[in-house]
Amino acid sequence: MLVRLPTLLDLGVQPLSGPSRVLLCGEADFSYAAALCATQRGAIEVTATAFEEEMELHERYPRAAEALARVRAAGARCDFGVDARELSRRYPSEEWDRVVFNLPQAPPEPRRRNQIQRQRALLRDFCAAAASVLSRDGQIWVTLLAGQGGTRLDPNQRAIGDSQIRAAAGPPADRLFEARQRLFGGGAPEVIFWRDSAGWCPFCEITWLVLEEMEVPYEVKTVPLRRYMLEGETKDAEYTRLVGPEGVVPGVQFRAASGFGPAVQSVERICDELRRRYPERYPAGSDAVRARACEGEASVFGRLRVARRSYEACAGAQSSALVALQPLASALADLDGMLAEGGPWLDGPRPSVADLMLLPFLERTEAAVPYFFGEDALERAGTCAAPKADATPRYGVPSLRVDAAAAAAIDGITAEACDAWAAAATAEERREAAGRLAGQPGLVAAFARRCAWLPDCAAGGGAAAEGAGGDAVEFALRSAAWLLLRCQGGGTSQVRSEAEAAARALRSAHGSAAAADAAAALAALSLNVGVPRDMGEGAARALRAHLRIVSDALSADPLPPRPRSARSSRARSGGAACQLSSGLTYSDGAGQRLVSVQKPLGLVIEPVGEEGARDQGVCVAEVGEGSNAERAGVRPGDVLLAVNNVDLASASLERVLGAISAVPGRAVNLRFQTTPRES
Repeated sequence: MLVRLPTLLDLGVQPLSGPSRVLLCGEADFSYAAALCATQRGAIEVTATAFEEEMELHERYPRAAEALARVRAAGARCDFGVDARELSRRYPSEEWDRVVFNLPQAPPEPRRRNQIQRQRALLRDFCAAAASVLSRDGQIWVTLLAGQGGTRLDPNQRAIGDSQIRAAAGPPADRLFEARQRLFGGGAPEVIFWRDSAGWCPFCEITWLVLEEMEVPYEVKTVPLRRYMLEGETKDAEYTRLVGPEGVVPGVQFRAASGFGPAVQSVERICDELRRRYPERYPAGSDAVRARACEGEASVFGRLRVARRSYEACAGAQSSALVALQPLASALADLDGMLAEGGPWLDGPRPSVADLMLLPFLERTEAAVPYFFGEDALERAGTCAAPKADATPRYGVPSLRVDAAAAAAIDGITAEACDAWAAAATAEERREAAGRLAGQPGLVAAFARRCAWLPDCAAGGGAAAEGAGGDAVEFALRSAAWLLLRCQGGGTSQVRSEAEAAARALRSAHGSAAAADAAAALAALSLNVGVPRDMGEGAARALRAHLRIVSDALSADPLPPRPRSARSSRARSGGAACQLSSGLTYSDGAGQRLVSVQKPLGLVIEPVGEEGARDQGVCVAEVGEGSNAERAGVRPGDVLLAVNNVDLASASLERVLGAISAVPGRAVNLRFQTTPRES
């Protein structure tokens, strides 16, 4: 029986005009494809697809053979084994004017409690995939079963928790990091999940993963980690009343008879309570696997934590490689052995608590080890030797020393890497990056200024605040977003040419000093783009590249005017010390000079004056041969006056070390009292 196509027009979809291409997804017995071909009589080009391979399709739908014959006789194309969620992979260079999915249905999974969520996820993923193969004015058509809910044509509206809400699944959902509620088809949260606002605490992430895997409806509330708190900022009073003044996360409040109960803290206690309350949903796994993977210091989890504490305590100095990497290497070897016994997860086809506890630490290890110890660090773990002179254990410098080659590759700080990342970015990755940049420009600009240790423009300090037309940093960020959208496929020369034009416009509107501030802010921001917290890897690389390209264009400027006194306050001075490009030295002619040095600095500092004296300032004791400090012109005996324009002329050694470690990004701007060169 032929389908009456005009019924689809009730959804407000206009009929096709002229020859058009139509992609049909999820065809079962191909009866709809046959009806469409017969009704349109060659006016459209049809590609009909099925999830099953052809032999499986004939076994499942015996009547499909007749319909397939009619479809092929009409000149249509039939493809099999097509996943509607992966259309761009199957058809990387094709586009259609209509993409149609009739009655999308995800196969049930017996172990899953919430089948409704799976149906929503199927439609969401299909819509995202279909958008990638649509022509310019293309449309997506979806037909739903009566009672699935969420459409204006459904006469029987159902409660949210009892409906698949298929029509609401298509629009883009909030990113998980930004979501404040996750209901999984339920009507209200059953727990309140307190996590760190940065989304970086591994113990919060473990709790998060367990809640997601169990599909327990939860509400999110955030608390800043102490190391990320700004001056004067305090932890949420509601949370500190629950757990005490330290406000340690994670914490979970469970729904009680009236409201929510007290907060349960620590991953172990939270998991125990989740298992007690939701035994059928808790992904416990086997006792043997859980003990081997997670319980005790000798477990894989225990050794990963030891390695993490080791390289943090040793500040990532090369001498800590043996301490940190040997337990890490043995833990990873054991983990490989456990995965070889089954898989793809430790306890079979689905993740268990053991997997979820290891994942956050493995994620951080993957990022930290190559950055601080080199890309081949684990291969060298058995033979690496400590340098004879290591400033970190000698003076306890609380800042990480990095492997320069690995850091450059990971951060994309070279011009070659920036150009390559910009050229490789797809249109979708560029849109994602520009959207994240332009979504809240004022907040992004404020964050960029903090990353570069610049005064807050809104507070009235700094050269940028003095320029006409608003904040120069925000102007530069808009320029980067504009380049992302404008220069797709334009080549390196076009991107850099457009960036130079934007830099000239910014200098004209705000002045050279504000342009230098903006350059420092964009360079610092480029090192603080998180994956996947902020965006996907491709979008993050595109954003980092364009931020640095604009920063480079702004830095190609004559030296800034002579700064004001080094002893003036940070707010009054307008961040003058941040107006230097990497490796640039600026002398004021009065025995003082400004130097910008990339981390690791490669120098040793010591107190000025007699041994045991405090608060008399510090000077440079040693400069490493070939170090960044030596290349920037730092010399033994130079007296340090300021770090990023913070007056430290009379500071203690501990305060100076703390100020250096607090500088975000990799460039540290130092003001020295010049030491005369020996004749």
